[in-house]
Amino acid sequence: IIKPSNWANTLLADLGVLPDLRLVQISSDIESYLCAHMRGGKPRINYSLKLLNHLAQASVSINTAITEIEQMKLPVMANIFHLLALCLLVQEAEFDANKEQARIVLELNKKDLMRNPESAVNRAAKALGIAKPYDTQEALQHTLRINAKMDKPASYSPTEEGLQNTWLKREYRAELKAAYLWFEEQKAGTSPAYAHLITRGRHLLKR
Repeated sequence: IIKPSNWANTLLADLGVLPDLRLVQISSDIESYLCAHMRGGKPRINYSLKLLNHLAQASVSINTAITEIEQMKLPVMANIFHLLALCLLVQEAEFDANKEQARIVLELNKKDLMRNPESAVNRAAKALGIAKPYDTQEALQHTLRINAKMDKPASYSPTEEGLQNTWLKREYRAELKAAYLWFEEQKAGTSPAYAHLITRGRHLLKR
């Protein structure tokens, strides 16, 4: 199951060689993605930046994109947001390339998971051809409340998350808006460099 900032994303470049590939993607919009990183703090931000660096080691295009962001000489937080946005862009592009080769593809959104977790998890298990990964509703809810990004798991609180998001959007309004706009422009292919990054598909990260 692939989602932004998931450890499994380090394997994206190798998935296309599997003969019976099944993919489940939990997608995230750019706003939720960046806010989640800020809530997770340095450990989560560092993880995604290391993931971007890992992917860049096999791609001149990604290295060029990183250099172009650095040359923009943005303030520290704006620079981080742009690099994180690039990381999401690369992951989405590689997933799209892999799904063309996959036998089974299921695309979910985080909202699908939170709105009806039982349905989303059951659909994912069916797509992957595995047994239902929980025994009771209580076990499912407990799993969803745990933040796996933390060394010491803590209970998930939708109310607290909403309050943190509101504060973050107010505190970093300008930096976040710039990153959102940049991300959408690159995804739309308005920049030749990033259009090339996306359309190269799965050859992008080939070793």
